[in-house]
Amino acid sequence: MTGFIRPLARLPPMATRRRVRFIHGVTAWMLATVLALALLGSLSLELVFVVSLIGFLVVVELTAPLNVTPAWRRRLKWLIAAGLLVFGYIVIRRILEILPSGLVGHLTTGGPLLALWGGL
Repeated sequence: MTGFIRPLARLPPMATRRRVRFIHGVTAWMLATVLALALLGSLSLELVFVVSLIGFLVVVELTAPLNVTPAWRRRLKWLIAAGLLVFGYIVIRRILEILPSGLVGHLTTGGPLLALWGGL
């Protein structure tokens, strides 16, 4: 009977195993992202970041505990918030690249959108 108990005593605590599983999941997703984008010839820092952020959010949800949230998982909200801010910056920058330059200048220097806003 002690042969069965002994290996269990050497296993890390449950929280550590879950943390390691989380880290393995995020690492595997990021490596798969880089590999897939490289094979598709679309490897760029923005795409790697966006697809990695999506994978990170998926892994966070898939590995979420049901009852008790460990302290290390509570700190993930700050990392998620920072990732979403960078994602918002990337989206705004891409939108501004697509819009004609005259329209962007018109909107930022007091065009009809700002006049409408001021009239509210």
